[in-house]
Amino acid sequence: MAKYTSFTPEDVATVKRVIGSNWMKSKELEQGTGFSGAKIRAIANGACNLVSNTQQGYRHVDYATADEVEHSIADLRSRIAHMARRAGAMEIHVITKKFGSTSPVLEQGSLL
Repeated sequence: MAKYTSFTPEDVATVKRVIGSNWMKSKELEQGTGFSGAKIRAIANGACNLVSNTQQGYRHVDYATADEVEHSIADLRSRIAHMARRAGAMEIHVITKKFGSTSPVLEQGSLL
């Protein structure tokens, strides 16, 4: 599991000050704040105040439009669904490899 990167309220304020009302790529935020990409992601994930868009980067939620927020939420939900499918496929692979195709878990369909 990935190591959690901690941050402080001051770190969140620094990101808000640097990003302003603009969209910024992660690399631009790293340069502007001096924070690592992992810390930027931790702030985005933990403080819930950065709207992300894979094309445009990050924007502070105070300056995002309703459409931008909705797009970010839809993107996050899509990623969650993809990760859930990937985790299920991985579980099936491991159970099949460990127990064979006659696994009681697979026969009951609890993972499908």
